[in-house]
Amino acid sequence: MSKRGNSEGSIYQRKSDGRWVGSFVGATGKRVYVYAGKSDNTQRAARRKYDAAKRAEAEGVSATDGRLTVERFLDTWLHDHMATRVLPSTFRSYETKVRLHISPRIGRIRLTRLSPQQVEKMMGDSLAKGIVARSVHHHRAVLRAGLNVAMRWGLVGRNAAALAEPPKVPEYKVRPLSLADAKALLKCMAGDRLEALYTVALSMGLRQSEALGLRWS
Repeated sequence: MSKRGNSEGSIYQRKSDGRWVGSFVGATGKRVYVYAGKSDNTQRAARRKYDAAKRAEAEGVSATDGRLTVERFLDTWLHDHMATRVLPSTFRSYETKVRLHISPRIGRIRLTRLSPQQVEKMMGDSLAKGIVARSVHHHRAVLRAGLNVAMRWGLVGRNAAALAEPPKVPEYKVRPLSLADAKALLKCMAGDRLEALYTVALSMGLRQSEALGLRWS
């Protein structure tokens, strides 16, 4: 091994083949090695992988555990990484999709062995059970977000969800209310406790969540 550069820690270049390598002792006490890619065999590339592996260890995901499953990774990603980075409602949505739709189908697969074909089968199984295509799209989006972090941590070399082809979502033509329809709706709602809600939502074109988030002030 060649002499390490100043302040490079455990980033070094092997004399045997010139490959740049990063090395550190993981949480399990075993030494972890990461390597610059063959097409990008640079000190900087090795440093990126070294830093990603160290971050993964800090997040509680051992880079030395080759048996790490999709379910275990997603659980760590959700509770130790996403919980403090998104709104509580967003976290609940992610957690529900992982717990009910992703982990039951592909959770036992080793993270490093997850393939685009397995992700596509997961989506196909969901469609076969009557889950609408748009929801299946959302499941894939959550998995893709998690695997992006796995790539950044150096746990996988590709994002199987990003490579998987999602199902086609049928396009529904929206028929807006005519002026007569709008007047009829407001007439029906006159005196109802939600009259103000419908009136504001209809006149402003608000989404349901936006209308329900309004305060009297």
